Formats: sequence, C-alpha cells, structure tokens
Amino acid sequence: STKGRFGAPIVHGMLCGSMFSALLATAIPGAIYVTQDFKFKAPVYLEEEVNATIKVTKISRRLVSFATTLEKSDGSIAITGTALMLMPDVSK
Repeated sequence: STKGRFGAPIVHGMLCGSMFSALLATAIPGAIYVTQDFKFKAPVYLEEEVNATIKVTKISRRLVSFATTLEKSDGSIAITGTALMLMPDVSK
C-alpha cells in the first residue's frame, strides 16, 4: 500500500529471510536447519535487488553456526541474524 508505514509495497520479511535457508540447503545438501533468528533493520521494496551473505562463525563437531546478512542495493542492511545447522554425517 502506498499509504502504509513505508510509503510503497514491501516484501514480507520472512520471504526475504527464507533466502538464507534456500542458500544453505543448496550449498550443503543433507544438512539439517536447526535454528534461525532475524533482526529486521529496513524494509525491502518490491523489485528491489538484495544480496544475501552467509559467513561461518563457529564449528563444533557437526554443528556449524553462521552469521547472516541481507544487504540492499543501496548498501543498507535489511536483515541480520544467525543460523545453526547440523552437518550430514559423512563417516557413514
């Protein structure tokens, strides 16, 4: 809605956040998504380009922690957060 809080239609925050699980699932087949948290910093408008970044922050046996960031085309940050994944057991 153009009369809403943000002045133009925005993309739902969880849709933007789903980019992280899609990227991790594609990059690490067989891993189990354990947790994800988000901090929504700025709206993402329809047709706006964004870039999702995922960085490993900790490895503890098969558990891997990630920092997640969604950056807008103007350089501002739309979402920050963390994710935790259980890696596949490759010893089998």
